[in-house]
Amino acid sequence: MLAFSEHVVLPSEVLLLVDRYTHLGTVISQLSHGLLRRKELFKKYPSASRHKHWLKVKGELSRVYTRRVRLLREIHRCCSQLTTSVLLALSVRLLCVEDLTLTAKGTRGALAKIVLSLPDEADLFTRAVLVANWLSGRDVSLVKVDPRGTSNTVHYNCPSPSSSGRVILRRTAGSWDEVDCPSCHQLVNTHTNAACFIRDLGVKLVSSCVGPSSSLPSYFGRSQAAGNNSLYSFNP
Repeated sequence: MLAFSEHVVLPSEVLLLVDRYTHLGTVISQLSHGLLRRKELFKKYPSASRHKHWLKVKGELSRVYTRRVRLLREIHRCCSQLTTSVLLALSVRLLCVEDLTLTAKGTRGALAKIVLSLPDEADLFTRAVLVANWLSGRDVSLVKVDPRGTSNTVHYNCPSPSSSGRVILRRTAGSWDEVDCPSCHQLVNTHTNAACFIRDLGVKLVSSCVGPSSSLPSYFGRSQAAGNNSLYSFNP
């Protein structure tokens, strides 16, 4: 996923693609269950007709997987276009992203599927910045920050901070995307919360390179963060 540090309205095209992708996930679950059931029946009561039905379901499952891969590729293309649109619409001069190198090695199950479904981060963001530079004629910079601590459980700029000034968000199973803040009682989107930390880290990183804030380039007028590998609340 990709999360922006500022509110962004998703185009209907993206929402439609996400709905279709989610629906295919349900179809795959149903077909997988049917395939297993037909396989067990064929083993218990072998016959040509049962074998034919098993092959039919297996072929349909393969075709649905192929359609879902194509949909995911289209979603990734829309992610790059959406990022470019946000950079242009908000006159952003600095795009901050996590410097991630992800691999499915050592993972299994749902986590491995998520890692394998992620787009090529460098290609997605670099392409978005290049197109924004070409269309706007200004210098939009891409800054990669250390991902450690960006997805922490601290509520960014909580309006009712504790005595320590840090409010810890308690995430539990099934509530990773949104969590109730125990201090201000707001419903916090954890991905947007992480994007705010990524934005600040990017600005701090460039500030340390160019000197005091008075000498910062003009692109610090607006900065945008894309982090936590999320663009919308959608888990592939």
